[in-house]
Amino acid sequence: NDLRMDINYYSDDMKKLDPETIDKGSDFIIEYTITHTGLRTDYKNMAMTAIFPSGWEILNQRLRQNSTFNEGDVVDYQDIRDDRVMLYFDVKKNEKKTFRFKLNATYEGKYWAPPAYCEAMYNAKINAKSKGFWANIK
Repeated sequence: NDLRMDINYYSDDMKKLDPETIDKGSDFIIEYTITHTGLRTDYKNMAMTAIFPSGWEILNQRLRQNSTFNEGDVVDYQDIRDDRVMLYFDVKKNEKKTFRFKLNATYEGKYWAPPAYCEAMYNAKINAKSKGFWANIK
């Protein structure tokens, strides 16, 4: 709804990865691209929430010098929890914002990957949602 969200998964060497089947112990990158479709003015106060499957672990790149957080766009505020990231930012008309996180397929099993969701905090008509899927770690 007046917003586009694309999600891509990559191996450490930036080759496309199928998130539905990942080898146990593998590090990988998840990339979110939020695009203002140009139908309205600039969007202020956007909120994106991504909840990860229980078998995936977020790697805290903020403690490392070669942080994957440095490769994407800058947010106004981010909140990283055990199983989710919450991002807050603005996006101008026809602009794209890209955010990357590094994760690890830690625990073997089949886990539900909930949809990611992005919306304008003060206008619920502006939003984008991905679909959920089953993530298998072998």
